[in-house]
Amino acid sequence: MERSRYQRFGGGAKKINREKSKHRQKAISIFGVAFFRIMKEALEHTLNSLGVSLDAKFVLAVSGGVDSMVLLHVFSSARLNFVVAHCNFGLRGKESDKDQELVIGSCEKLGVTHFVKQISVDEYKKSHGVSTQMAARDLRYKWFRELLSQKKGDYLVTAHHLNDSVETVLLNMVRGTGIEGIKGISAIRNQLIRPLLAVSKREIQNYAQENKVLFREDKSNRSNKYKRNKLRNVVVPILEEINPSFMDTMKNNLSHFKETFEFYQHSMNLVIESIIDSKENGLSIYWEKLMQCQNPSLVLFEAVKSYGFERSQTDDVVRTLSQNHFVGKEFFTLSHRLLLDRTKIFVRKIEEEKNEIISVKNQNKIVTFGLKLTFNQFPVGDFDLLTDSKYAFVDAEKLVFPLKLRKWKEGDKFQPLGMFGKKKVSDFLIDKKVSKIEKEKTWVLLSEDQICWIVGHRIDDSFKLTSSTKTVLQITFDSN
Repeated sequence: MERSRYQRFGGGAKKINREKSKHRQKAISIFGVAFFRIMKEALEHTLNSLGVSLDAKFVLAVSGGVDSMVLLHVFSSARLNFVVAHCNFGLRGKESDKDQELVIGSCEKLGVTHFVKQISVDEYKKSHGVSTQMAARDLRYKWFRELLSQKKGDYLVTAHHLNDSVETVLLNMVRGTGIEGIKGISAIRNQLIRPLLAVSKREIQNYAQENKVLFREDKSNRSNKYKRNKLRNVVVPILEEINPSFMDTMKNNLSHFKETFEFYQHSMNLVIESIIDSKENGLSIYWEKLMQCQNPSLVLFEAVKSYGFERSQTDDVVRTLSQNHFVGKEFFTLSHRLLLDRTKIFVRKIEEEKNEIISVKNQNKIVTFGLKLTFNQFPVGDFDLLTDSKYAFVDAEKLVFPLKLRKWKEGDKFQPLGMFGKKKVSDFLIDKKVSKIEKEKTWVLLSEDQICWIVGHRIDDSFKLTSSTKTVLQITFDSN
């Protein structure tokens, strides 16, 4: 006789007499009700603690394994509003198809709306250079997000449990992690919730046994070629030999770790806010305030890690700051750079250099290109001479249109207003203590090939207003 393709716990071939069978079935029935009540109460308590309404609509990610099939059973028994989503990547051939058959059959039996998608990972693997597991994960969650965007549900629900969270912590510690890495898996993140994180694998297995939940086992879970499987199949059993209550202990630890992390994060955010000058267009940090912190490298790492910087880099930054000559030193990630300046640390996105030259015609009133310039002409005596550096007042008749607007470059010279002789633009900016970041954002306005204004700083003396000036051109600078 062909064996069932579905598995149940406790399905051994022991011979028991009819009387014992009756007692056993009665016990299973009692324990099944008890397990369901406990699991249902735990689920409702978790959802409430996460601020998730029991009246919300959920999308359950169901693979056919014991964890997700128990999740399906509990949600169905609790009469919550949900649909099921199942991905078939075909990675295990007929076995993958049997997983799909089980999920569809179970949903049809329960009267649950379900969505099934068959996805190939090959093209994604090649184009993104990732492993099969990572490709499957990315594509799976991409589809789940599409279902949520199509209003199939308010939340995505996965069957991650306590053991998954413990394994994640152990993996993070093996790889090397900050304090965030030891708090385990988050129970909620945006629209993703994991309501079984307080439930152990053994409890899920017991629930499946007592409630006769059908499921399929992925044989690849037995292979120790994957790091997580090796932890699950080899390391954790050893830890449970040392401490039979290891999972309960780790459950308490994770709770404490989470509380500790939340306190740490709150305190760290206060420290970071006290040293930040600006978050506009990146990050600006007062390095003297940073160096007064108890652990400046750690504080800097927490401030800049979202830009891709590693702890070893922030260690180097702090060592560099303790030296005499550090202005202009730079540190890089693939997307950002960190620049040490006279008073601040700047973190900015790396942008491709652009050497555009913008033509400004006489009829132009406003020019916008990374900055905004507004042009207004007035007869002499019919305007207020403003001293703010964002304004330039020049003799309109000395200009030759079209004007040119571009970034300054090495070798540029001009005669600063009120001074004799030419001066390099680079020296002028140094004398004004303009930071390197601001230097890179400095524009010059030229009449023919002569600089008439270093935008936002100083006009050239050749274009100043004199007693013979008839028409004044007021140029207003806005950095956007």
